[in-house]
Parts: sequence; C-alpha cells; structure tokens
Amino acid sequence: MNGFTEIELLLLLPFCFGAGLLLLPSRFNQLFSVLSALLYAVICFNLSLPIALGGNPVEAQSFAWASSEWLPKFRLDGVSAAFILLTAVVSLVVFSVGGKWYKERPKLYSFLNFAIVGLLNGAFLSRDLLLFYVFFEAVFIPVIFVLGLWGSEQKGIATLRFVLMSLVGSLLMLVSILTLGWQSYRMTGTFTLDAFQLSSIADQMSPVLRSWVFVGFLAAFAIKLPIAPLHSWLPDAYTSAPTPLTIWLSSVISKLGAIGIFRFVLPLFAPVVQAHHTLLLYWAAASIVYASFMAMRESNPKTMLAYSSVSHLGFVAFGLFTGSAEGAAAAMFLAVAHGFASAGLFAVEEARQQRSIGTLVQSAPQLSALAFVLVLAGVSLPGTANFVGEFLVLKDGFLAEVGPTVLATCGVVLGAVYMLTYFQRYFFQVAKEESTSRSDVRGFEWIAVLPCVAIILFLGLQPNIVLNALQGGQNGHDTSNH
Repeated sequence: MNGFTEIELLLLLPFCFGAGLLLLPSRFNQLFSVLSALLYAVICFNLSLPIALGGNPVEAQSFAWASSEWLPKFRLDGVSAAFILLTAVVSLVVFSVGGKWYKERPKLYSFLNFAIVGLLNGAFLSRDLLLFYVFFEAVFIPVIFVLGLWGSEQKGIATLRFVLMSLVGSLLMLVSILTLGWQSYRMTGTFTLDAFQLSSIADQMSPVLRSWVFVGFLAAFAIKLPIAPLHSWLPDAYTSAPTPLTIWLSSVISKLGAIGIFRFVLPLFAPVVQAHHTLLLYWAAASIVYASFMAMRESNPKTMLAYSSVSHLGFVAFGLFTGSAEGAAAAMFLAVAHGFASAGLFAVEEARQQRSIGTLVQSAPQLSALAFVLVLAGVSLPGTANFVGEFLVLKDGFLAEVGPTVLATCGVVLGAVYMLTYFQRYFFQVAKEESTSRSDVRGFEWIAVLPCVAIILFLGLQPNIVLNALQGGQNGHDTSNH
C-alpha cells in the first residue's frame, strides 16, 4: 500500500462508514455503529501502527492528480499516527456509550460522529498551516450540531459561548497564518504555508511582528486546549453536551490545541518561547492549580471531571513551554495518555448515572474496579501512563525553571484529593432509590471502558513505544537548539 493510499483511507473511511450507516435500519443503529467503529479501528491500526512504531513517514499532496508547489500536503508520521490511533479507540468508546442519542435521530448521530473522526484525522495529518486551519475549524461543524441536537436544557448558552470563543481564536490564527504567508512571498517571491519552509521565514521577521503572530497562534490553541482563563467555554460545554460529545471534546478535540503548539508554534517561534518561557510556565502552572481547586469545589461530577481535564491539560501546556524537545515529547505523551483516561472516566460516569442500586462497589464491583483504575490514572499513580507523562514533564520543568515547576507539582497533590473524593462520593454512596436492574458492566460498556484501562496500564509499563514515535515530531525541529 503506497503512502498516498494510506493517507487517503484515513481521510475518507470515516465518512464512508458514516454514510453507510445512513442506509442501515435505525433499530440496530448502535450495534451497527459499534461494529463499524471496530472495523475502522482495525483498519486504522493496520495503517498507522507501523508508522507509530518507528516506520518511515509518508506524505501526500491534498490533490494527488495536481502538481503545484503551493498545494498543501498531508504527512503521516509518528505524532499523527499516535493521535489517529487515539481517535480510533475513542470512536469505539463514543459509539459504545449508551443513551437517548440512539433513540433520537440515530442515523444522523452516527454520521456526525464519524464526520468528527474524519475531520480530526485531517487536522492530525496536516503539515500545512492553511490545511490544518481548515480541518481545525471544520471539526466544530458536526460538534455544534451534536451539541445543539442532543445537549441538555442549557445547551443554548453553552453553544453560544463555545462558538464565540472559538471564533475569536480562529480569527486570530487566520490573521497570523496569512501574515506568515505574506512574509514568505515578500522575502522569497513564493507564497507558501508549509510548516517546514516557514521556519526560516519566521526567524527573519522583525521581533515585534513575530511576537504578535506568535500571540495570535498561541491564543487560538490555548482556547482549544484550554488554558485558564481561556477555558470559560469548557464547563458549560462539557456539562451540557451529551456524554459522547464530552468524550470527544476532552479526549481528542482538546488535543488540537496541543498538537498546534507542538507542530507549529514551537518550531516557528522557538526564540519567542525561549524568551518568555518563565511567564508561559507560570501561566500553565497557575492553570493547573486553579482548575484543581475548581474541581475540588464542584458538586456536579461531570463538571468536576471537566475541570480535571483543564488541570491535566495544563501539564501538557507546561511540558510544551519548557522549551526543550524532551519536554515537548513528554507533553504529547501525556496528551495521548490523558485522552484514553478521560474517555474511560466519562464512559464510567455515564454508566454510573444509569444505575441507582445500593452501593456501587457492592452492586457493581466490576464497574467500580474499572473506575478505580481510571481514577488512579487521574491521580498519576506509578504504573499508569499518566504518571509517566507528568513525571517527565515535571522533570524537564525542574531543568527549565524551579519556581513554576514547584507550583505545578501542587496540582499532582490536589489531583489526588479531588479524584479520590469523586470515587468515594459516587461509588461508595448508597442510592436513595433501589432498583432491580442489573447494575454491573453490560455488553457495550465493556467495549467502552476496557480498552482505555488496558492501554493506560500498557503504556504505563511500556511508555517508550509512544515516546519514541513522538521524539523529533516537531517537523524535524528541536526547540532546544534555538
């Protein structure tokens, strides 16, 4: 299979599966969706896993039949392969989570979720700034439809805030992209938005202009990640969205901000990051601690898990801002680990809310055991993938700046407080109303939770499999060399 065919399949297959589900009977939509997601995951692993394990990257133009230097390109390398595999597993989780969304417009629901998969793949595969921008924005079209059609009563305010903040970030990034393209044309006579070629262009820009372009990119990606105080859209969106969309937002879509910083901001603006890395590290550390305190005071479990995501993604930002290639690779490893842990936790929370029979650790011991492993990952217990990511991020943080790293380390302690409180409060409590329904893990719930638990434990013991794929993933640039 040549490189273009691999990339083409990763881009088109999700839409093909989504369109195919529109033709199948609605009555068995969840079964068909889960089987389709499972088949897609198998194909995806076959295409991407060899690259993730150290295979040679492959590239393809966005239009295979055309030949022009300015046409944007796709690139499948270790970084994009890791996130495409994460997306494939999360799609399986999303379709396996039960709920009313399979009773209301089930075919449209499945199509929109597969559209999210395809657009996310496009963003992860893009090496061109404009191409990345197109997919970065397009993924929010099906997201807004899912939020508007299947969200809770407060979905109107959540959607409005989500759209407005995303629009502000998008406009800032678009202006920054066009500025880089114009600078490229002015200096070389060729308009290009290829991230490889723009590195030298950014280095020749005036310091003031380069700083403003940097701010435009950083603001857009910080909103999506998100980093406090640019997170204000997140609690309402996570709480009002149906659980599958919350899983998408927390586990994968938030990683668009991380991969944007990793792929484009660090290679293009390494001197700016290095000059301001102390301020950036304090910003990320403050976001970690602030989100941790907000999670501790929340009574709504879904909102608490939302703030937990902000805190853990603060560690991702912290690693990216250390200014070293090792710290950036550790941050991206943590982003992948958080994706699996977050997907599993929200799936468990959805399963928990469907039960009301006694104490869950007694009536649902298997569900409680799976939840406990995911909680331990949230606590960053040794042996889990989250521990590896946070430990490496903090190690590189101490080498960069001790002060903000000490502050960020407080987030690890606070994380243990709110995650263990969550487990104690919602899995040891006795329900007010007894139910006769079977309460332990059910068929599709195994598919939703077990893969996440297995991958978290496996990567906790064998982290080098992913770390090696992420090393040198910043388009070939090592930020520590600038």
